[in-house]
Amino acid sequence: MRCIIMGMEAKKYIKRDVLEEIKPWLGKEKILILKGARQVGKTTILNHLKMELEKAQKKVIYYAVDLEINNPFWQEPKLFIKFVKEQFADQYIYIILDEFQYIKQSGLFLKVVFDQLKEQVQLIVSGSSSLEITKNTEYLTGRKIAFAINPFSFKEYIRAKSELKLDHLFTLHQYPELEEFNQIYKSPLKSMLTDYLLYGGYPEVILENNFGAKNIIIKELINTYIQKDISGFLKIENTSAFNNLIRLLVSQNGNMVNKLELSNSLNLSYETLNKYLDILVGTYVFNLVRPFYTNVRKEISKMPKIYLNDLSLKKVLLKEDDQLEYDFAQGSVIENFAFLELRQKFAL
Repeated sequence: MRCIIMGMEAKKYIKRDVLEEIKPWLGKEKILILKGARQVGKTTILNHLKMELEKAQKKVIYYAVDLEINNPFWQEPKLFIKFVKEQFADQYIYIILDEFQYIKQSGLFLKVVFDQLKEQVQLIVSGSSSLEITKNTEYLTGRKIAFAINPFSFKEYIRAKSELKLDHLFTLHQYPELEEFNQIYKSPLKSMLTDYLLYGGYPEVILENNFGAKNIIIKELINTYIQKDISGFLKIENTSAFNNLIRLLVSQNGNMVNKLELSNSLNLSYETLNKYLDILVGTYVFNLVRPFYTNVRKEISKMPKIYLNDLSLKKVLLKEDDQLEYDFAQGSVIENFAFLELRQKFAL
């Protein structure tokens, strides 16, 4: 058994708001699933939970499944169950499985382990593909609680980059207080928001202060994620059309998505286009948001809008000027920013 500590604790740990949603479920008879794109901080959160539990004198074992893919435990859950019963017979333990989707039939594996050990063990797992997680957790109805781990919100970004305490909340009826807040904090907030809109919310990018290095990190993150994790792991047949689809969607950020038009432009069948869109949404690259109607049939039939899961994608794929002006004329960027903040606030 190896315990592999990964993440950014060695640099600087930034408190994530989602931790307050996770903590009440610790010690409950539920599998906790942290899902989100690669490099958004899932491993750091898992390691922080591990540290907090150990500080409270709890027993924790940790596996980086993607780095131990040949471990016989993942092939046969009864071996894993036998190991736990023999080694921790009289203890309640927390078992962390990072990137659990690499386990063959991972949902069935978790179900078997949970059903056999739920009075002795709590499973805390992470995964990077919503498609794989959904496919592999059909066995876990009533057994799991899932938490979306997103790139840093702007509030978390401020927490990482500034010592300012900016947890102020205003109602529309507090205009004088809001005006004072604007006078005091407008300048630093303007600078930080410009940086956030340009470079996005990936933790490693935020904690890097060199702008050239930021660009390199973003490109590496996106290229690795799209080429290795998505194209490779999910077996994309037409990678050229898939990559062109991504560029087209980025260019249409904040606009309606006309699937028929995309299908014709890319010379893809409608079925293949829908498959690729499902993959891009399911792997946390884009969000498709349908307009709200009280008539459900009308809502489903109308064209959705497209939003990026992180604003850095636009910078890399469209090669925009590094000196993005803080200008509300950048309507699609501001709209995307508003969507991401609302999603974080209301756990959408």
